[in-house]
Amino acid sequence: MSDAVIPEKSARAVPQPERAKSPISAVAIVTISVLIVLYLMSFADKQMFSLLVDPIGANLALSDVQLGVLNGIAFSSMYITGVLIAGWCVDRFEIRTVLFLAVAFWSFFAAFSGLANDFGTLFIARGGVGLGEAFLPPAAYALLAATFPRDRLAFANGVYHAGANIGAVLTLIFGGMLIGALTRLGSISLPIIGEIEGWQGAFLCTGLPGIALAFLAFFLPRTRKHRSAEQQAAAEAKAKAAKEVSFTAFLAKNPGLVTAHVLAVALLAVLAYSLITWSPAFLGRTFGWSHERIGWTLAAGSAAGGLGNIFWGYICDRYYRKGYNDAAYRVFTFATLIGVPFIIAAFLLKSEQWFIVLYSVAWFTASSFGPLVTAVQLFAPSALHGRLVAIQTCFVGLFAIGGAPLIVAVLADLYGGEAYIGEGIATTATVVGGTGVLLLVLATRRLRNAVAIENAAHDASDGQSAPETD
Repeated sequence: MSDAVIPEKSARAVPQPERAKSPISAVAIVTISVLIVLYLMSFADKQMFSLLVDPIGANLALSDVQLGVLNGIAFSSMYITGVLIAGWCVDRFEIRTVLFLAVAFWSFFAAFSGLANDFGTLFIARGGVGLGEAFLPPAAYALLAATFPRDRLAFANGVYHAGANIGAVLTLIFGGMLIGALTRLGSISLPIIGEIEGWQGAFLCTGLPGIALAFLAFFLPRTRKHRSAEQQAAAEAKAKAAKEVSFTAFLAKNPGLVTAHVLAVALLAVLAYSLITWSPAFLGRTFGWSHERIGWTLAAGSAAGGLGNIFWGYICDRYYRKGYNDAAYRVFTFATLIGVPFIIAAFLLKSEQWFIVLYSVAWFTASSFGPLVTAVQLFAPSALHGRLVAIQTCFVGLFAIGGAPLIVAVLADLYGGEAYIGEGIATTATVVGGTGVLLLVLATRRLRNAVAIENAAHDASDGQSAPETD
């Protein structure tokens, strides 16, 4: 990689020669289809807790800060730990087997949340969900990078991230209807388990099917050929030695780019998770809407987010093929600057008539940053993708999944209490959105140079190598 030559004009904001559009294989289509289903399942489990914040708080006598801990720190503490383990497992074991075990594990704990009757038990259950779901990002991004051509990666990542939006839409619509129906039933009597509340029944209904759906992981392609124990050990030793040197050298050569990228993604994730975790409570407290109406309203926003992920991914790929190696940072700087004012307006105007429009535009723009991960897949060698994605995911877990629910709750308390959740969301979006944009702008030139180097190395190796499948 160090011997690659950077084209002279790559250091400036001048596009390189236009690239031809590459075809997408059948293996890639099957891979992304399965990953979307798994991703929407994981997102549905996270979104369900947000829908149930008020019923859980009322039944277990928990404060907003305690609920923020359950929705954030309880999940993210194990998520951060899990993603480091996941990176190691993805490098050494068959990815589809790893994913099968992870999906079954988090689905079990999602259902176990329905048996919790105090803060401690629910904390453990949320931690189990976080530990299992941590295995999905490293595995998914490794599979996408292995099966899709470089000039179609942003679109692939956008479609994949739309799976989260699909999961949110389904959860908000059907979850809202389910919660409403279970709430009207009151306590539910089940064999062996006994009496449970409506919110507990909702967790059981959404968690248990995931255990069966975990078998979809076996439709993914195999990522390694069968080798003898000696061959496997020798290959792993050789790969490990090469990776350690290149990883250290890459970080030493690109500290500003890696730092800016990881922090920018984490901050934009804080923006998105502040909407995900507290929008249901905001609508219920501000407008007094039913669970069904809240579900339909927020589903419209999530659907807009899915379209945004696909649209911005398509735009990124289009400009990358036109020779703009910094397309990802350019596109998401633009999208975030448009979206943040809509978030502020949605939560400060407190208009029942305009909320759904403002909220949907906010999701289409500022909250549809999934394809931004394409930058890592383009600026770093494939051997480093797993660890770089793991680092990125750790910061997302720490800042966004762990921090966003608590940050908004604390800001609302500072403003005056539960009635000020909207002000907490608007403030969070302004600060993290603005800082994220600044980081992307500062790192744009570094991204151009790093992508130019990797493109040259990629072209020198006769293009993208096919994934190793059986």
